[in-house]
Amino acid sequence: MELTDWRGNTYREGSNVIYAAMSGRSVELQEATVLEIKTVYRDPDQYKWVKLEEHQPIPRQRRWDHDKQEYVYNGEEVKTEVRVKLQPTRKGSRNFSMREDSKVTYIDPEGKEYSYKEMDAVLSAEHGPSLEWGTEKNGWKNIRHWWPKDFGWQRKEKYVLPKPVTLTVIDNITVI
Repeated sequence: MELTDWRGNTYREGSNVIYAAMSGRSVELQEATVLEIKTVYRDPDQYKWVKLEEHQPIPRQRRWDHDKQEYVYNGEEVKTEVRVKLQPTRKGSRNFSMREDSKVTYIDPEGKEYSYKEMDAVLSAEHGPSLEWGTEKNGWKNIRHWWPKDFGWQRKEKYVLPKPVTLTVIDNITVI
């Protein structure tokens, strides 16, 4: 399925687009790749949105007839929506997705991985605290006594892609 953005450019699965993403009351422009474009309808039996397959006829609306004690179908089709599923690429105008989507671990000289808190506990037990917080004695400056790399530890950062998002409002998608 192909759609057209507000400028008249067509996009399909695999196209790169920009869309508006919210974080609280702040908006950012987020880059993403189109994973799926689908038409959905509200299924009254399952009480959820169901994907309409390519050659499937659009179901008809129905209502409960109290006299007959059964559903009666009228000639109208159920309402459908087009939804676009996107995979954010972690490139955005305000970098909202960069904050929580990386995982940092520390590797000791033997190759064992630790979280930051675990690494700090192990090294602080051996070498004392790594950081002395600002006090009147040191002029309110924070003093760093050691870094993990001083003892052969390595920092490993793994970036994880954010979860895919499905847009129901597709009028502001822009093809790039």
